[in-house]
Amino acid sequence: MAAMYRLSLLVFTTCFLGAFADPIKDPIAVKNATWAQCQKQENVPDDVMKDIYFFTSSEKITDDHKCVVKCLQEAYHFWTDGTLNLNMVEKTINGMWKDPEVRHKLMVVIEECKDSDPQGSHPCQKNFDLLDCFIKGAKKGKIDIGNRGN
Repeated sequence: MAAMYRLSLLVFTTCFLGAFADPIKDPIAVKNATWAQCQKQENVPDDVMKDIYFFTSSEKITDDHKCVVKCLQEAYHFWTDGTLNLNMVEKTINGMWKDPEVRHKLMVVIEECKDSDPQGSHPCQKNFDLLDCFIKGAKKGKIDIGNRGN
């Protein structure tokens, strides 16, 4: 199970980092280091990281773990001066999902989520809310975000 999880993370990383415009000599190492660094920094259990990776649920992300979402989003340049960088999000979506229809639907979800008001006062609430809205919006639209078609 752990080996399959690691393999899935490697595949995800290749797609995720491949979407970025900047050339990276070793994207797998960068991704692994980023995820490991964010996980360690925020002291997040493996099962929570797995839910984030597969966009399964945000229910296990407690206030103690919300900043791991912010850490990951900042590492992948999703935010510029507090504003969601839609170009970077779109590049990431295009790198993770092959189906143009799914890509379009996911960008519609992001557009609907990007301006939502934070649902609490936690310093990482805005980042968490974007992830939570993305997961719920995809489920509501019956978009299978776990199946990336790669």
